[in-house]
Amino acid sequence: GVWTDLGGVVDPPPVDARKLATATAYSRTGRGERLGIARPISGTPWYVVFEFSLPRVLRPAEQFLHRALIVGLVVLVLGLLGVWLLTRRITGRLTQLTAAAETISVADATPTPPRPAGDELDRLGTAFGRMRQRVHDTHQELEARVEELRATREQFAHTQRMEAVGRL
Repeated sequence: GVWTDLGGVVDPPPVDARKLATATAYSRTGRGERLGIARPISGTPWYVVFEFSLPRVLRPAEQFLHRALIVGLVVLVLGLLGVWLLTRRITGRLTQLTAAAETISVADATPTPPRPAGDELDRLGTAFGRMRQRVHDTHQELEARVEELRATREQFAHTQRMEAVGRL
């Protein structure tokens, strides 16, 4: 029942030393919040109790958590900025591809300049540009053929009229 700090007699901890097998927080009158742990001395009925000020033990952990929180927020903000820039770059190109597809669907006659090959979106954009150009060229070719057929039909009709006049 006698407790010492090796310099004199002291009050025992407010918790039974046998229950201090793991680090336990408790309050000590006049000394505030404490963190204690006890280990038995083998071959004796005695215990060695290690006791520390709880705020002093927790301060480095709190400081680490604050720094980790700040670093985490900075990493999160940088990550969100990177995602925003990447999606902006991709959606800008997808908007251009959508515009190209829409111009193909309305048969716009203005040719799209070819883009240099790069990543998949650039290659897709170049493919859309080529498709658009081919549709435009085919459309012009068909118009020329229709015009040629009209002229041939008119010429045939004129020839038939002349033949009818000749028979008369």
